[in-house]
Amino acid sequence: MQAILLTAGLSSRFVPFRDLPHKSAFKIMGKMLIEYTIESIRKSEINDIIVVVSHDSSIPNLLGNGDKYGVSIQYAYQKDSTGMGGAILSARELITAPRFFVLHPYHIDFYEYKAELEQHDGVVLLSKPQSDISEYGNLVMDGDRVTDVIEKSQDSTNGDKNRIIGIYLLNQEFIKTLENTSLEHYQFENALAIFVKSNITHAVKIQENNISLKYTWNLFQLKNYLLESLESYKSDSADIKQNVIIEGNVVISDGERMIEGAI
Repeated sequence: MQAILLTAGLSSRFVPFRDLPHKSAFKIMGKMLIEYTIESIRKSEINDIIVVVSHDSSIPNLLGNGDKYGVSIQYAYQKDSTGMGGAILSARELITAPRFFVLHPYHIDFYEYKAELEQHDGVVLLSKPQSDISEYGNLVMDGDRVTDVIEKSQDSTNGDKNRIIGIYLLNQEFIKTLENTSLEHYQFENALAIFVKSNITHAVKIQENNISLKYTWNLFQLKNYLLESLESYKSDSADIKQNVIIEGNVVISDGERMIEGAI
């Protein structure tokens, strides 16, 4: 199994941090979001990762070959910002697995969904019921089967109001459909709409709030998710005085000093 991370986008909405190589390079608790995502992928027992980058990206220098994360990272270079379709096709020579995951590099919650997505054969999508679907792709469903995909630029009143979440389990047959779909910004979504009409495609529905990084204020959601999943750690070299009160999950790093009476 392989996982493809898409980092060639322009992050145009990510003001005032547009000087980052990608919005997933934003650091929380000293670590880039894409690093948390790589750790989540590795926890899911996937060690073969392809990162799609722009030609002038510094992401390869930041991540390296993956050794420090316990995975193998290869890079595919997307010439132009032509959407998800172009990103996936730029990596097609590196995609050797019969089925593979495609996800945005801020999906630090990937581990939570991977096993359930794999329970179905073929292409599997992740979705969430949502009343206002105007800014998202929308799935038309028949049970857990996907029968159509309606992109946000079209009439958002159609469909079943099932928002597409940016974690996809795709296969080589879908690649063929993508290659035969006209190149444009919504090439991926158009190919998906064609594919589901003639190929069995399932969707896994979630009810809980999912991770998103469309706007900068979504960083607060990511921060909260990381804090809630934090495992307590206290370094042996930390200087913790008497009568210190420590409650909840905390990380006390090397060299930290907590004075007497601190809470």
